[in-house]
Amino acid sequence: PGVGKSRLLSELKTLIQRRDGTVLDGCAYEAESGRPFGPWIDALCRIPTTSVGRELGTSLAPLLPEFAPAGEEEVSRTRLFGAVVELIAARAHSAPPVLLVIDDLHWCDEASTSLIHYVARMNRHRPVLIALAARDGEMPDNPPVQGLVRGLRHDLGLEEISLSRLSREDTATLARQLRGDIDPERVFEASGGNPLFTIELTRTISGRAADRPSSLTTLVGDRVSRLPPTAVEVLAWASVLGQSSRIDVLEALVSPDDGELMGALETLERHALLTAKRSARPGVAVYEFAHALVRRVIYGDISEPRRRLMHLRAAEALERLRAADEAVVAGIAYHASLAGEASMAARACLAASQRCLRFFASGQAVAFAKQGLRHARQLRDPERVRLQIELHELGIAARRPADVEKVVRALEGLADYALDCGAVEHARRGFNLVGFLRWESGDWNAAERLNTRAELVGKVVGEDERVIADADVAHCLTLLERDLGRAEALLLEARAMSERTGTEPYTIADGMGLLRVYQGKSAEAREAFDRARMLARRDGDRLGEFQALEHRVMLEVLDGCYAEAEPLCDELVAIGDKLREGSEAPVARVLSRLCAYSRDAGAVHSDLEAALQDLRFADAKHRLAFALTRAAEIDLRAGRAETALARAEEALVAATTVGRRSEIVFARIALAWATAALGDAAALESHLAALGESAAPGTPSHALAAAQRAVRELTGAMPGVTAAAGG
Repeated sequence: PGVGKSRLLSELKTLIQRRDGTVLDGCAYEAESGRPFGPWIDALCRIPTTSVGRELGTSLAPLLPEFAPAGEEEVSRTRLFGAVVELIAARAHSAPPVLLVIDDLHWCDEASTSLIHYVARMNRHRPVLIALAARDGEMPDNPPVQGLVRGLRHDLGLEEISLSRLSREDTATLARQLRGDIDPERVFEASGGNPLFTIELTRTISGRAADRPSSLTTLVGDRVSRLPPTAVEVLAWASVLGQSSRIDVLEALVSPDDGELMGALETLERHALLTAKRSARPGVAVYEFAHALVRRVIYGDISEPRRRLMHLRAAEALERLRAADEAVVAGIAYHASLAGEASMAARACLAASQRCLRFFASGQAVAFAKQGLRHARQLRDPERVRLQIELHELGIAARRPADVEKVVRALEGLADYALDCGAVEHARRGFNLVGFLRWESGDWNAAERLNTRAELVGKVVGEDERVIADADVAHCLTLLERDLGRAEALLLEARAMSERTGTEPYTIADGMGLLRVYQGKSAEAREAFDRARMLARRDGDRLGEFQALEHRVMLEVLDGCYAEAEPLCDELVAIGDKLREGSEAPVARVLSRLCAYSRDAGAVHSDLEAALQDLRFADAKHRLAFALTRAAEIDLRAGRAETALARAEEALVAATTVGRRSEIVFARIALAWATAALGDAAALESHLAALGESAAPGTPSHALAAAQRAVRELTGAMPGVTAAAGG
């Protein structure tokens, strides 16, 4: 600290400005390290809104709030990243070169690092410069930043410059430039070659004085002691708020009236302790410390009890601003944590995690969920158990647990305890969440058992909660292909209640869509999936949005409409790549490769195989069975019977393992056609017999119809094969 990294960036910015280039200047802050895209919001607000344009501004609305549309239109991460690249490309054409500066990278959030890497890759052929500054010692604590640096080294030949202290000669040169009557030798002895300390010493003391401050802490303390009391109070509050402070927050915290506050800020600017900077939020001024070390000295002089009280007041002030600016939730969590207010901190972490999920910032969402769980453990029941279940929901939505069994045990325990505490709705949510994890892991019998328990618990909640409870239970049954009659009854009941209450979860439409697929009603299914996707986006449920779109794509593939499925797959891949580390991204890529495979199997065979292998590693057997069966159908049409046979055999094993009835039938149909193509009458007879046994009551109608059609066509395909087995 103080070695000159921020000054180096300042010199770079001056060089670009002298050439009439574009400077995008952002900084990461410790107190805002969980705010998605924080440095980018600061950087892009440097561009005049007239240079952005309304159409591009709408895509940039998450980073430039002044362009947010009146409605609730969502901007996908892919669209947002593309818009940033488009904006920078336009500036590189109209006002080159473009310099993107991010200071204090070591506090950068995961979403910002992803965007930095994307912008760097997409602009490598343009006059765009990127300068990032960080402290080496702090980077190991931030894995996304470490990943960014590794990626830039590998992909773009990152140039790294290490800054060291000034030499004796350079210290003397700097000191003499600032003050001609200074004794540079004594300045060097006191500063040790630290540029910031050198500058502060030269500005504030006589180089010949015997009582020269021995440290920067002492020097800053001496400067502050000469300030008016109001300025000292403002400086203390600013140090609590962090490296930067919004004036509306300072107004809520500092006792003087507006005139005194502005006078104090002017005094602090004049003494080079605070500087005014442009805010990312129009109409809200922001002040930041001239250097992080100055802030550290001021903050360190505040006693621990007073700090806790000041952090609590800061959290309360931000809570009052939350309705107008949701981005402050990360700050609430930060200050409430330092204040020791576990309940406020846990709830702020919950809100911050939800916001991160809407920005596809999964890593930050998980971090906030974990932080919230730590705070929630300090609370009394039933608040503790409620918050822990809600935080687990968000953590699982953001990332598949590394140790599923451990999380399942913890959640079942929480759900049971929630029942004991009278938190019935949270008990239902806990059992439903465990059921989801069991479904995702392929243990469908356990998923059905937990789903039944969730249904029983859900019968004693209020009507609003009952809508969600019935929809969740029915949705799970449709995913499991179990008891579809009861599933439809529950969905119809949930839909009727939703019309009365105004509560409409995406699971109603998605469950209805799945039922219509099973009934062979494709047109109705398409409408239902499209509505489910819209509702999930409305609620910021990215996993639900993916699931609804996945079902829409699978419907098109099932109907053989690969041309219609292909553009939807592009959207699915884009969402899947930004979601949790589960089977979503692999299945999106498999479905995309299937569409390409249907057009040109020879050219993309290796791409499909690689994608299937990733899906095998993800261990999503229900998704794998679907993909393998469709690939086998394509192979059969192309005359590759042996390849189709191998795929269908693997699909049958996967479908049987999870008890996916429709996929068992479709895999057996593919096997029958493959053996018929290979001329194996005995094998065909065996598969037809098995097909007749698998097409039993409870099997979805569309699979039964496909089985009956296949039996009719195959019994005449080879001499000696009878229809009795497949009746």
